[in-house]
Amino acid sequence: MTDFTWFVAVLILAAMLDLGLMGLLRRLFAGVPPEVQPQRAVYFRGRYSPVLTWLKYGRRPEPTPLQLPPDRGESEEMLKLPPDKRESEEEDKTPLQPPISEERPAPKRWYQAHWVEWAIILVAVTVYCAGFLDLGARTRLPGNETEIFQVLDWTLVNSLRDFGKFPLWNPYIQTGMPFIADPMLHVYNPVVTLPVLLFGVHAGFKLGVYFSFLIAALGMWKLADSLGLSRPARIWTALMFAFAGQPAARFFQGQYLFVFGFAYIPWIISSLLQVAQARLANGRERYALFSREVKKPAISAAISLALLFFCGNAYYQLYMLLAIGLLVLVLLPVFKRRPPFIKLDLFLLKNYLVIGALAIGLIAIQLLPTAEFWPRLNKDTNLAGSHTAGQIFLDYTSKDISRADAYSILPAREEFYAYIGLTPFLALGLLPLAFWKRATRPQMFFILLGILVVVWVSLEKMPEPV
Repeated sequence: MTDFTWFVAVLILAAMLDLGLMGLLRRLFAGVPPEVQPQRAVYFRGRYSPVLTWLKYGRRPEPTPLQLPPDRGESEEMLKLPPDKRESEEEDKTPLQPPISEERPAPKRWYQAHWVEWAIILVAVTVYCAGFLDLGARTRLPGNETEIFQVLDWTLVNSLRDFGKFPLWNPYIQTGMPFIADPMLHVYNPVVTLPVLLFGVHAGFKLGVYFSFLIAALGMWKLADSLGLSRPARIWTALMFAFAGQPAARFFQGQYLFVFGFAYIPWIISSLLQVAQARLANGRERYALFSREVKKPAISAAISLALLFFCGNAYYQLYMLLAIGLLVLVLLPVFKRRPPFIKLDLFLLKNYLVIGALAIGLIAIQLLPTAEFWPRLNKDTNLAGSHTAGQIFLDYTSKDISRADAYSILPAREEFYAYIGLTPFLALGLLPLAFWKRATRPQMFFILLGILVVVWVSLEKMPEPV
């Protein structure tokens, strides 16, 4: 462990030195577009490279006045104005839309299209889930909780087949309980219910699990794409999320509601981030609630929130609300150089509130009966077990599903096994470069979310009630 710590420290130091070098070169080449002196510029794979240009010529190319684009310079009248009036004049002269270029964009090659990435994800997830996709066989899914959740599907199928009615009461659990008020109810999730109704409970439930893994991978791909990651990074991130240890451990335990639910987490986060990005890019319609650019990601966020709730088990919705609260805490503050130095983006807050209202309206069919039946439900809420920071690190990097240090405290692997490998932690050494090139607020959200996970798992670090 000591050698690994030094290795990570060296990576972080190298990343910081790299960041400093890139920052220096950025200052040297600031304001010098590559079209100024193309004969003294070095290109790498079709893009201007300031580093290779500096290495080849030893100094920055000096621009000549005749080669500057006509709209780069300022007129003499503009230079005579004060800075504040000059900015206002520039804003007034800014066109509502950027000028349309006469040049046609280069056609995308076959490997540049998104469908290739989706095809790779589809094939990988299908191979990953091939072990339980024996739809013609009567084999049951693993886990001692499989049939507990499938009872709800059998209740729906038997009621529709025998009586032609949607069931309101479930007579198969204890002495019976309201079917529509069961907190584990997932029949409103079309990803599971439609295959169950079409192919039967055994085969349909397997397809529901498979589709959930696939939706999870595509959702993480969407999140990576909204963050501006490259194609290999998008595919790697999507597959890492779908193949992580936590859904696999829950799968073998039989807690399939987690597999159903975790599929919509990246869809929710990416849609909410896209709402904020659309609000920032659409400054001239900032006073319009749910403007044209915001509608699509807002509707996607509301539907994803509803589908997460329809997967059953209220625990997952609670954790998602904590994550959304953290996201809102990061995105809403607007910092200014003049007093008031900080204010809230009320228009973004209104958009998020409308999204929440839409989601509540979609889930009302299950939320209201569950809320009415909630006082009659009883579940053990005692917290047991706590992990140190080192143990949490092993939860994500150790392949051992029955570690002695964890299994003695939490004798169920789904409680601690969350393997994703060592590569994501090594990639954190490039975080300074990401702060330099990418938007900082989404990165701050994910960093705070990681800290929240560590504090949540390490119960000893949680604040004690007064």
